[in-house]
Amino acid sequence: MGIKAVESHTQSGKHWEYARARKKSSIEGFCSTLSISKDVTTDVENPQPATPSSDLHVVFGSTLRAEDLQSSSRVGELSVLEFRRDCMVCLTNIIQKMQDKSPLKYTVVRQVACLDPTNMFSDPNLCQERMKRLVHRFLQDHQLPGGISAGDIIVQQFGNFLSLEAKSESLSSFQPMKTRLDVFLHGLLCQSYPELWTFCKKLLLLSHGQATVERGFSVNKEVEADNIQEDTVVAQRMICDYVSVCGGVLKVPLTKEILAAAASARSQYRLHLDQEKRKQESNAQREKRWY
Repeated sequence: MGIKAVESHTQSGKHWEYARARKKSSIEGFCSTLSISKDVTTDVENPQPATPSSDLHVVFGSTLRAEDLQSSSRVGELSVLEFRRDCMVCLTNIIQKMQDKSPLKYTVVRQVACLDPTNMFSDPNLCQERMKRLVHRFLQDHQLPGGISAGDIIVQQFGNFLSLEAKSESLSSFQPMKTRLDVFLHGLLCQSYPELWTFCKKLLLLSHGQATVERGFSVNKEVEADNIQEDTVVAQRMICDYVSVCGGVLKVPLTKEILAAAASARSQYRLHLDQEKRKQESNAQREKRWY
């Protein structure tokens, strides 16, 4: 937006140095020059920002350049104010686009924060209220088997869990970069609170997309070959997944089980062929009896 304002000045033959300085910067550099003080607020739904353009701060380089151009009478004060206004409009549009693409606009996503162990430790009452809202939303959408009675059990179990474990050291010391949340909650809820754990699994699955499944289709296409049976595809996929988990072919641990399986692969293959041959013979005899 700020670029368009500067280009209009260039077309009229005025402030050409100011326009050239602004054209050199890319959109990333343009965004990085903006900074807003903590007391500045703006309404992204209002096309006309309520924050005065004077409260929008740019980096010293742009500020000094504008002051130099003003002192040399090449740029007027009105042009600087228009530039600041366009910067505010641009920043507002960027924030609005981020909010439109963010999953936080959904109520359920915001309420799932009650499963954060640090939130359970710091504010258990808020987590309890969020869990009630989640259960209520699932009941409204008919996504909770068992109906209202099942929802009451989930809320009651979550309240009991918070009353017993909310101030435990395990919740306060939880580190998501070291421990997966589903593994952590499974150890706390699976045995003592089975209904609550089943509901938590559904909540944790909401953030999972189809990317993993679609990547699996690509792997299947790579391992496919002519005259290959289903069991062979499954075996090759298991090998590919295990290699991926280990971090590469060179990082696969050569255990005794793997070495023994590799040494007996030929004998296992012959045994499999004998079993298939017996199955075919038995099927042929069964068909003869029918006819």
